[in-house]
Amino acid sequence: MLQNIFNFKHVSLSIYFFTLIVIFLSPIADASPLVPPHNAKRGEATISKYQDKPSLVTPFSITSNESVVAVHGLNAGDGSAGTASYGSSQMPGCDTYWSDARSFLSSRWQGDFRQLTYYANEIKPNGSGCADNGNEHTYSANLQTQTYRNQCGNVGGGNSNAGTNNENMDHISCLLAWYLYYNFGQHGWAETLVGHSMGGLIVRRTLQLVRDHAAGFPTNIGNVTDAIIFNTPNIGEALATWGCAGCYQGHQMTTNSAFINDMITHGQAPSVSGYTTDWTVVTSSCDLLVADDPLYTAANHKVLYGSSYSQDFCYGHGGAIHDTSTIEDAIVQYCDTLNPLRTYPKTYKEETRSHC
Repeated sequence: MLQNIFNFKHVSLSIYFFTLIVIFLSPIADASPLVPPHNAKRGEATISKYQDKPSLVTPFSITSNESVVAVHGLNAGDGSAGTASYGSSQMPGCDTYWSDARSFLSSRWQGDFRQLTYYANEIKPNGSGCADNGNEHTYSANLQTQTYRNQCGNVGGGNSNAGTNNENMDHISCLLAWYLYYNFGQHGWAETLVGHSMGGLIVRRTLQLVRDHAAGFPTNIGNVTDAIIFNTPNIGEALATWGCAGCYQGHQMTTNSAFINDMITHGQAPSVSGYTTDWTVVTSSCDLLVADDPLYTAANHKVLYGSSYSQDFCYGHGGAIHDTSTIEDAIVQYCDTLNPLRTYPKTYKEETRSHC
C-alpha cells in the first residue's frame, strides 16, 4: 500500500504513478477505503526530507469503475525551445503523449482511461483522431465537438481561435467543464483528472470556474475525487511564449500574467460544490522548464523527484508520464496533508520546497 511504498528513499516514478492510479482506483481486497493509520493525527501535515517513515495521509480509494480523464499540455513542438508556430492547430505526437502511461496501467488496472484533445489537428499517423473516450460512445473526447462549443460561445473570447494555440484557456476550461457535465455530471458519476504541464492549469482553471459559478459554465461536473497534475507551471513560466512563437496560450502561462495571478489568488486546490477533490502535484528538479515551481500551489500531496543532493536518475519535463520502469533509481521528497491550503507558501521566496 501507499505507506509501504514511501518507506523507500529510492523509488521509481512509475511506482508512484502506479500508486496514484492503480491503488487509488482499484478495489481494495476487503472493499474498505484507504484511511490513515490509527496513530495518524488528522489535520496535520507529514513533513520530511528524504522521508523514511510511512505517509500519514492517503488519497481517496475508489473503484475501477471510475474514469481517468487525461489532459495534455501545450503543442510546443520538439526541442527545448519548441518549434510550434503562432496559431498552430497541430499536436505532434498526440498518439504517444499518454501511450506509455496507458501501457503501464493496462496490465494493472482495468478501468476507463480517456484521452482528451482540444487542438483541431490531433491526428495519428494513420489518419485517425487521438481523442479516445474510453467506454463512453455517446459523447466525444474531442473538446472542439459542437456539443461543447455550443455552450461556450461567450466564454474567453468565444470560439475564435478555437483549436489553435491562440485559444484562450478559459474557453478550453469551459469546453472541459461541459465535457465533464455530459459524461459524468448529468449521471452523478465520479472521475479522476490527470493533467500534464499546461493541461494541469486547464484542470485547475476548470474546477476554479465551476466552483465560482462562472458565466457559461455548468454547475455540475460530477465528483472529481482526485486531480493529479504533472510538471505544471502553477506560478507561470517566464519563457512560456518561446515554445509557440508568442502564441496566446504562452502569454497566459507567462509569470505574472493576469491568468496566472488570478489562479494564484483564487484557484488554490479548488473543489466543486458538494465534493472535495484530493490534489496531487508531481514535478522534478531536473525539469529545465519548470523545475520545482509547480510545488508552489496548494495540494494534499506534493512530490519532487531528484535533488541537489543526488545525481541519481531524474525526470525531464515529460519523463514523469513516460517512465514504465519499476527500477528504484530515483530519489523523492514528498509531503502530505489533509488540508491543502496549509501547503500554500506565504511568499515564493520562502524555502518551503520540500515541505507541506
